[in-house]
Amino acid sequence: MKLSTPPILLLIICLLVFPFTAIAEEDDSEDETPTPGAPTIVGEELVVTGTRVEEDPQNIPADVSVIDQHRLQRPGVKSSLDALTDIAGVKANPRQDHAIFNDIEVRGLAANATSGGNLLIILDGIPQRRLSFGGPYLGGLPYDAVYRLEMVKGPLSSLYGRNALAGALQLFTDPGAIEPHCMFNTAFEYPTISTRAAVQGSGPVGRLPFATFSLTGSFTKAEGWQERNRSTRGDLYLHVNVTPTPNDQLKILAGYFSAAEESVAPVLIDEDGERLDDIDRDMNLAVPGQNALDLTEFRAASIWTHHFGDIVRSKFSGGYWHGDTIWAVGRPSDRPAEGTILSRSSSDRENFEDVYFTELELTGFYRAGNWLSGSLSIGGSYEFLTYRMTKVDITTDANVTADGINFAPGIPLDLSNPVEPGRSTWVLGDKTTRDTEETDTGLFVRDQTTLFERVHLSGGVRYDAFDRTQVDPATEDEAQHDDSAVSPSAGLSVAILNGEANRLNLYGAWGMGFSPIFRAVNNTKFADVDPETSRSVEGGVKTELLDRRLNLTVAAYQLERLDIVAMNPDTNLQENVGDWKIFGIETQLSAQPIPQLLLYANHAWRDPLIDRYEANTDYEDNDIPAIARQTAVAGAEGQASFGLFGGVEGRYVSLRYGNEANSFELPAYTLLDAHAGYRWSALRFAVFAKNLLDQEYYSAVFNGVVNGSAFEGAPRTVGLQVRGDF
Repeated sequence: MKLSTPPILLLIICLLVFPFTAIAEEDDSEDETPTPGAPTIVGEELVVTGTRVEEDPQNIPADVSVIDQHRLQRPGVKSSLDALTDIAGVKANPRQDHAIFNDIEVRGLAANATSGGNLLIILDGIPQRRLSFGGPYLGGLPYDAVYRLEMVKGPLSSLYGRNALAGALQLFTDPGAIEPHCMFNTAFEYPTISTRAAVQGSGPVGRLPFATFSLTGSFTKAEGWQERNRSTRGDLYLHVNVTPTPNDQLKILAGYFSAAEESVAPVLIDEDGERLDDIDRDMNLAVPGQNALDLTEFRAASIWTHHFGDIVRSKFSGGYWHGDTIWAVGRPSDRPAEGTILSRSSSDRENFEDVYFTELELTGFYRAGNWLSGSLSIGGSYEFLTYRMTKVDITTDANVTADGINFAPGIPLDLSNPVEPGRSTWVLGDKTTRDTEETDTGLFVRDQTTLFERVHLSGGVRYDAFDRTQVDPATEDEAQHDDSAVSPSAGLSVAILNGEANRLNLYGAWGMGFSPIFRAVNNTKFADVDPETSRSVEGGVKTELLDRRLNLTVAAYQLERLDIVAMNPDTNLQENVGDWKIFGIETQLSAQPIPQLLLYANHAWRDPLIDRYEANTDYEDNDIPAIARQTAVAGAEGQASFGLFGGVEGRYVSLRYGNEANSFELPAYTLLDAHAGYRWSALRFAVFAKNLLDQEYYSAVFNGVVNGSAFEGAPRTVGLQVRGDF
C-alpha cells in the first residue's frame, strides 16, 4: 500500500503559523463566533448554491440546508457524509468505514453504475466530475478544510449541467482571516484502530492588505473493523483570498490527496436479509491481495470576481484535476449457490484522468424602488476530460471460444476460510486498454426577481452539448457518441410572514435534470441510448418563528428519473430500460427553547416505484431497489455554562428491497450515537460512541441492483477526540 502524506507535515503547518498567533494583538471586541461545542441554529445568512447569486435561503423556492461549523466539528464526524445525517431525505451509503468510494442518496436517487451520480458535488465553486465514475470519490475530498456545506434538493441541471438530477452539495473551504489562527484535531476510534490527525494554519498573507490564506492537512490510518481492511490517507488543501482593489477578489485553491485501502467485499445474504451460515460479521470475502485501491489526486483552481460598481459582476473560474487510480480487483460475485460462488476475474487496473474546467459568468443587478429588484445571470462553461484505462495481468479460469470469453460457472470455496481461487495464466491483453475524451460546452441564463419584497420568482435554462470519443490503442479503432440537453427550471416563493421575529414562506418549483451515459459497451462501440433525465415538481412551506428559534420545513415532491440506462439481461446490452417515479414528503424541524439546548428531528416518507421496466414488465410497480420508504432522525445537543457539552442522535431506516424483483429484503435498523465532552479555554476534549445498540445492518447494496449481497455497516465504535483552536 502506498504511503500517504506523512504526519510531520501536519505539525509543520501549525508550527509555521503559531508564532504569529502568539504575538497577535488581543481583540477586546465581542466575539460573535459560536463557542465550539455550543448548539446553534442557522439564522439569516446568504447561500449561493441554488441561485448562483447570494440569496436568503428562506426565499429560495427549493429545500435548502446549511451545515455550519458546529455540525462539521461534532465529535465522531470525520467526513461530509457524517455531517449530512440530520437532513431529511438524505442517506449516506458507505461501503465500508473510512471508504474512498461512497455514495449519497437524495430523495430516493442514488448513484447509477452506468450513468454516474445523481448529486452534483461542487468544491469552492468548481464542479467535481470524473469520467470513470461520473462524480468524485467522496472519500477523496478535503474535509478538515471545509467550514460550511450547502445542500439544495431538486434538479439543478439548469444551473450546473449534468449529474444534478437530485440536487447539489457545495463544500466551502476556510478562506482564512486577518487574525492568525491555528487549529489541531486528533481522534482515535476502536475497534477500527483508527488514528486521525488534522492541523490548520491561517492568517494574513504577508503585508498585503485584505489577503488571507488557510492551509489544512490531515492524516488517517485505520485497521478497519473487517478482515484485511487497512487504510492510510493524507491530504493538503490551500485556500488563498486576495482583494487587490475594492472591486476585485481572487481565490487561489490547490489540493493534494493520497490514499491506499484494502476494500471489503459484500457479504452473501438470503432472501430475508440474513447472512449465510459460516459467514462472520467481520469477514472479508474479497480475494486476499486482490481487492486494493490506491488513489492520488491533485486539484488546482482560481476564481476571479470583478464588480463594475453595483450593477454588473463578472466571475471567471478555471480549474484542473488529475487522478491516478490503481485498483486490484478480485472478489467473488454475489450469487450464492449452496456453498459455491462465482468467481470474478482478478485484475490490476490503472486509470489516469484529467479534467479541465473553465466558466465565465456575468450578473446584472437591477432595482426599482421597493417594489422590484433582482438579478440576471448569463454565462457559459467548457469542460475537457480525458481518461486512459489499462488492465494488466487479468487472469481467470476461463474458456476462450470463438464467441468470446466464458468464465467458469463456479468455484467451490470454504466460506469460513476463503482463499484465492485457482487461476489460469491466460491474460487479456491490449483489448482492455482504452483512451476516452469528453468535451462539454454549456450555456445558461437565470433570473431572480423579487416583487414588493415578498414575492420571489426564479427561472432559468441551460443548454449542454457533449461529445465523447473513445479509441482502442491496439487497433486505433474509434467510437463516438454525442448528446445534447436543454434543462429548464422555474420556482416561486411567497413570504406570508416577513417580520424580524417570524417568517413563513410558501414555495413551489419545477425543473429538469439530465445525466448522459459515460461508459462504453466496449472499446469501439458506445451504447445507443438516450441520456437519463429527471423531472421534478415540488411544493412546501418554510417557517422561522419565535425569533427564529423554531424552524420548520415541509416539502412534498414527485421526482421522476426517466430512461434509466442499465444492462438488459435478455439482450446483454446497455439500454434505456425504464423509469422510476418517487412521491415523497419530507419534514425537518429544529428548536432552541433556551440558548444552551438544540433539539432537532426530521422524517422522510416516499413511495419509490419502478414505473416502467421494459427488460421485465413483471417488475413494474415494485419498489426501487435499496430505497427505504421511511427514514427518520431525532437528536438533542446541549452546552453548559461551565464547559460541559453533549448530544445524542438516533437514526431509523425502514425495510428496503435488494433488487428490482423485490425477491430479498434488507431489514430495517436503528442507530444510536452519543457524545460528551468538556471545553477548557481553547481546548475541547470529547468521547463519542456510534451504533450504541450494536445492531447489525446493511449500509449499501452491492452495485445497487444485484441479487444476494450487501455491505454490512460498522459495529459499535467508541472514540476519543481532542481539538484545539488558538
